Amino acid sequence: AFGTTFVGDASWRTLNFIQGVQRERKIFFIGDKNSASTEDFKKFYTNLYGESPKIVETFSYEAIKVIFPILTTLEVSRRDDIEKYLLQQKAVSGISGYWSLLDNVWIKDMNLLNADRGNIKDFTPTAPATTNI
Repeated sequence: AFGTTFVGDASWRTLNFIQGVQRERKIFFIGDKNSASTEDFKKFYTNLYGESPKIVETFSYEAIKVIFPILTTLEVSRRDDIEKYLLQQKAVSGISGYWSLLDNVWIKDMNLLNADRGNIKDFTPTAPATTNI
């Protein structure tokens, strides 16, 4: 994509970043859609601690949300039991998005996003127009 600026991964999705690109149109980065559960967690955390959650707090909360049902419904005596169960699932959905297991590696489903005058939108590339010569 000629003339496009690619700035980074999901960690770029911050208020400072959004404010800094108010006038820009062609800024792209990797991230995920904000879901209702993501927004609910942000509000819950901010109300409780007076600040926005960072990536460590978000993933820690998500880990508990994924593991808690396993701990309460299965007989788990060791960490390996949790790991075996998760490996059998092949996919996990949490507040930060959807994760799938591919070749024994957990892969997070990510999107290409566009910061367009301070608004973050999903970006779907389109094929360039063809010309007849």
